[in-house]
Amino acid sequence: MVITTPPKPYTRRAVVTMGATALAGSMLTGCSGESSPKTPEGWGTLDARQVKVSYPEGWKPVPPGREGKKNTTSATLSKDGAVVGWIAVRPSFMAAGDLELAVGGATATYVLGGEFKKSKDIRPGGVEARRIDYNPQASNGLDHSPPEGTTVDGTDVVGMDAEDRPFLVRIIRKQGAVSPSDIDKIVESVRVTG
Repeated sequence: MVITTPPKPYTRRAVVTMGATALAGSMLTGCSGESSPKTPEGWGTLDARQVKVSYPEGWKPVPPGREGKKNTTSATLSKDGAVVGWIAVRPSFMAAGDLELAVGGATATYVLGGEFKKSKDIRPGGVEARRIDYNPQASNGLDHSPPEGTTVDGTDVVGMDAEDRPFLVRIIRKQGAVSPSDIDKIVESVRVTG
């Protein structure tokens, strides 16, 4: 028969302390392990202070004086003299206290009658956000979107920053004008800075 003696109290404390230290270390590693998205080579960046997003080569930033909405930063893609793509970043785009209200506000301001076909929770920079992909429909031609009547696809990234202020990144493009992989990369490039 083997007789074992119970561990001394200080041994238990040491084990608990080591366990807590290991847990804290793993939590810190988890947080710092979230790598910030890298801007693909040749891409530019829209910086709206609260949030940044990258855009593919060939897109052009809209000069600040030509923005249609307050606090909006945007870029357009043109082909044969016509706009075929538009990315807009709108920080603090509405008064909302949570993600669901912000999503409701974003979908309400999308092209009139726009319905989304799918949405997905994402975490750009560790904050809560949602990607919304809309059904194809006719552009209203407002702001810097493709000309009225053009069939467009739309994608929104709606989220709350570290101070619970809502932000909106909207990507509208003529059907087939921007590859699905570029849309994914644009969405993945969103990073919250405020």
